[in-house]
Amino acid sequence: MAELPTRSQIKIGFLVKVREKNRNRVEEFEGKIKKILTKNDTHPYGIKVELDSGKTGRVIEILDGSVSVILSNQELPSDEDHKTEFKSTFRLDLKRFEKGDGKKVQNEKVEKEISVTISAMANSEGGVLLIGVDDDGKNLGLENDYDLLQNPNDDTFQRMIWQSIQNSIQNMAYVSKIKLSLIQKDSKKICLIEIPPSDEPIFIHENNTQESYVRVGPKSEKFGPVDFMKYCKTRF
Repeated sequence: MAELPTRSQIKIGFLVKVREKNRNRVEEFEGKIKKILTKNDTHPYGIKVELDSGKTGRVIEILDGSVSVILSNQELPSDEDHKTEFKSTFRLDLKRFEKGDGKKVQNEKVEKEISVTISAMANSEGGVLLIGVDDDGKNLGLENDYDLLQNPNDDTFQRMIWQSIQNSIQNMAYVSKIKLSLIQKDSKKICLIEIPPSDEPIFIHENNTQESYVRVGPKSEKFGPVDFMKYCKTRF
């Protein structure tokens, strides 16, 4: 029997197949998730959800074709490219920690790089950002970032990322189109951010200034005002 999806693998809006038992009858039907009712990450009979139709049942299969579902069942990308970026952590200064001082501290520059990548991909062709994966494609997981949280759980971590993105980009119309998922790979959780291309320039806001980034090969390059204006004339 196939392993049932966990709570962290399903998201509101996913198309799923659910099973519901009514007395002596078992029904299976499909629909999009409106609300997740099970609080734990796993349940022996499946995560209980409410669908757009109002029906409730336990998820037995994910039918959604999103990147998060695909990556959950396949190997991670091995290299960064124009539409793929790896980040070892969200906030933890991993370089300082690996130097051997034994301290896990957060670094605003590390955190900023997440929003920089999002803006650069938004201004280009879109892409995916994987947090918890190092530059060589090795799966590190999210434990280092979770260790910085007072209440280390999935919801707290995701809220922290959303708030950081909103603070840096300050464009809710675009931010609302970003998709964030936690997926399980090799017994470790990583964070997947799916970034759609934008139909307008996306800036990074810092200290009352706007910074412009564009994806150039496997890097997010900062553009000056003149170069970015030239770029926008052909991109938007």
